[in-house]
Amino acid sequence: MQLRSPIAVLSALSAALTTGRSAPFEDTKQLLAASESAATMLNASISQTPNLNTSETLQAIGYQIGASTANLNASNVCRLSLRSLRSVRSQTHQVLQAEQGREPASHPAMDDVYFDYASSLVTLSEVVIRRGDNPHDEPNWPVYFTLNSLATAVHIYGLRLGSLDLISRSSMIRTITAGSAITRAQSVWSANITFPGW
Repeated sequence: MQLRSPIAVLSALSAALTTGRSAPFEDTKQLLAASESAATMLNASISQTPNLNTSETLQAIGYQIGASTANLNASNVCRLSLRSLRSVRSQTHQVLQAEQGREPASHPAMDDVYFDYASSLVTLSEVVIRRGDNPHDEPNWPVYFTLNSLATAVHIYGLRLGSLDLISRSSMIRTITAGSAITRAQSVWSANITFPGW
């Protein structure tokens, strides 16, 4: 896997934003690839490049998640008009499913991709924890606040996918797991000095 600089990640993000909206499935696949790429880059840099800007790398992931959430919100206008055209029978069936405690119909492929995406965020968090535990030259507070923003973006994206019935309730548990991992990483970077343990 080729390592990308934060600038390259941001450039790819801006190119993706200008090309139009993509389906939630494709967005989640792109988020998975970006998260894996960032984890690989940060992991490789632990021993090679101690002055890599962790904050910018994580911020690029957060921006991409935010863009995917915005795409969901923008494409929801179309979904709302389609939902208004559903038959009463279909709506009644959904209400009965909800009352019986059954999960709404989600897309198994979307659940699989979302599960992989959330797992990649856990891996990314573990790498950020290792990076924060090692002596580093970058200030802790920018990374700390970026991790806070990233945790919020992950939560909102998962919540939005769940509210649109694009992922199942069991996939929502992965959102909580990913958010907890990011919060653990945030605690490593919460010291007010640049070297951990001082």
